Amino acid sequence: MFETAFKGLFGDSSGSSESYLKRTVGTLVIWGGISVVWILIYSLCQLQIEHWRIHGVIKALCVFGYGGLMAIAFAAIGGLFGFLFGIPRSIQNEAPKSSNSNQTPSTSTRLGVNTNLEQISDWLTKILIGVGLTALNNIPKKIWALADLLKGGLYDNQGVTVLVTLNFFVCGFFAGYLLTRLFLSRAFSEVEGAEVALKIATRLTATGEYKSAVTTLESSLLLVTDDTPKPVKKSIYEQLSYNYLYQDPPDGYTKAIRLALKFIDEEGPDSSARIWTNLAFAYGQQYKWVSDHEKDEQRKTSLLVLSRRKALDAIKQALRLEPKMLGLLRMVWDPDDPTKISAEEDDLEIFFDDAEFKKLLGENK
Repeated sequence: MFETAFKGLFGDSSGSSESYLKRTVGTLVIWGGISVVWILIYSLCQLQIEHWRIHGVIKALCVFGYGGLMAIAFAAIGGLFGFLFGIPRSIQNEAPKSSNSNQTPSTSTRLGVNTNLEQISDWLTKILIGVGLTALNNIPKKIWALADLLKGGLYDNQGVTVLVTLNFFVCGFFAGYLLTRLFLSRAFSEVEGAEVALKIATRLTATGEYKSAVTTLESSLLLVTDDTPKPVKKSIYEQLSYNYLYQDPPDGYTKAIRLALKFIDEEGPDSSARIWTNLAFAYGQQYKWVSDHEKDEQRKTSLLVLSRRKALDAIKQALRLEPKMLGLLRMVWDPDDPTKISAEEDDLEIFFDDAEFKKLLGENK
């Protein structure tokens, strides 16, 4: 029973970041809980037996409440200091300068995000450490003087006031520092990793290296969590579903359809016009592949009707969300479109003679 309780509070010993975070939170909760119980015991122990009447109990509760408020205040101050000390730093490595004097050294970021908050944290921690070291001899006197100002709510006990303030300041500092290091650093790393992967995949897509782009984007997809910023997640799904379209059918369009529908299910139908556009292209590929390879006529007819309807619906959704998508959709639909860059951009040409597609994508639009 006790073993299960401790595992639930502290996590297992697997060494994962989640278990470290759970054990840290568990330890801090126990530390804070014991400290609060100590304040309660102190407030009650000051009552004499004959004073266990309503006014005595009220006084004890007032002392406990005062001690609790003081604990919250100093824990918050300590937590702020811990947060400032724990903000991850951006470590940048410069590659050796090329022999060509016109080239500048390339820089790669290894951890964190370069933000103003990070620089402020760096400045404040250095200032605090510097001031603290120069005034080290005066710190005990200052703490004692502060306790003299705050002791009134704790039966005028200056020593106990010092213990409460120091205990909760240190507890808050460790809470702020450890939670920042365990949670914020990982969050920064995940977001940065996804953003870097997106930039690499964009370059790979632009140069036609679709297979490499897919590999890169699938790796970044593994970094997507509930805490991932919406624009980053959206870009990953949009680019990956697009690059899947350049893989051999039926595997390529099947993956594109599955990924696009997953995104729509999670983020809603109004989340991305580009996802709907990619979905329309995927259904166009599906229609063509089924038309060329399916032998069972009954199944073939059923799949063709379904693919056509879904492609048409996806185009309508894309144009509803973003009318400017018409140019891209028309280019992929019209075999003679003058803006067509490559013969590969033909996913919707199978529907060129379809009256409903002409109504949506024709020149009269």
